[in-house]
Amino acid sequence: QKLNLQPGHMLLGMEIFSGVLAWTMTLASGELLAATRFMVAQPNILLFLGIFALTAAVGSLACVLTVRLFGPAVFTLIMTSRAILSLLFSVLLFQHAVDTVDCISLVAVSIITLMSSARR
Repeated sequence: QKLNLQPGHMLLGMEIFSGVLAWTMTLASGELLAATRFMVAQPNILLFLGIFALTAAVGSLACVLTVRLFGPAVFTLIMTSRAILSLLFSVLLFQHAVDTVDCISLVAVSIITLMSSARR
């Protein structure tokens, strides 16, 4: 039997599984009651949780569409570039201490990723 499973279906299944797992872990750790109390005490947080959930869903959909349209190599390049830029901005804005080994590692990962993407 051949299934006609599309990327959106796989994404939905993954998100449902992640949600069930997160709720289960929150319940098992005993944090569900504290989180519920916090949301009842601060109902304005629900708007921010909704915005967070919506942006997570749009981001996941963008990732799936990027892989589908441009392939995994382009997606890897985009995500690695995003992570490197985020790290650089964080270091510059918050003045984190970065030693020489960290800088060499960042440059090595950047070069390897760029060379790998250029070959494809």
